[in-house]
Amino acid sequence: ATPSPWRGQPLVWQQTFDTLPATAAEGDEWRAALGIKWQTDRTRDHARVVPLPADEGGGQALEIRLEKERFSDGNGIGWFTSLRRLGVTPDRLPAATLVYRLKFEDDFDFAQGGKLPGLVGGENFGASGGSHPDGTNGWTARYMFQSSGHIILYPYLPALPGSPYGKGKWGDALKLRRDAERGRPASFVPGRWHEIAQHVQLNTP
Repeated sequence: ATPSPWRGQPLVWQQTFDTLPATAAEGDEWRAALGIKWQTDRTRDHARVVPLPADEGGGQALEIRLEKERFSDGNGIGWFTSLRRLGVTPDRLPAATLVYRLKFEDDFDFAQGGKLPGLVGGENFGASGGSHPDGTNGWTARYMFQSSGHIILYPYLPALPGSPYGKGKWGDALKLRRDAERGRPASFVPGRWHEIAQHVQLNTP
């Protein structure tokens, strides 16, 4: 099913997997539909478009296969989608919202955790893999799930004076909460669909 609009914000771009071939995630049609600037070689081996049952809304979804006892670059998938490649104008936005839906299988083992999609800014993607942004070369705001299924925001942000962020070797780990008063952690539940909505507002230089 298509994710719902987020608080009435104007729609810049929307894409489902319903119009893509139900095959491995590769080829020109795949890259054009998703505005892919680059993708990891393992994407075609670990991802495919599959039909959804009627009781889950029908249509198609992207199925991602994770190999047991493998991690990091040897598992999962990854790609970078560019608004410019999608023909979105303007392709430089002061604020944006990303919304997507995902589900972990009923018997999914969160193991050591993993990364999930998020918004990215900048031309050269210079904020990942331990490479910290300096305020001029971009930023990232991806999500992660931990071994318990708890959800964290995993941003790479510039280390600004007076800010606690951007000081460590890797990105920051900001735990998300279900209830601000009780402080209960937000967690993924296997076998259930979840909708992620992320809004990023840039400051002025």
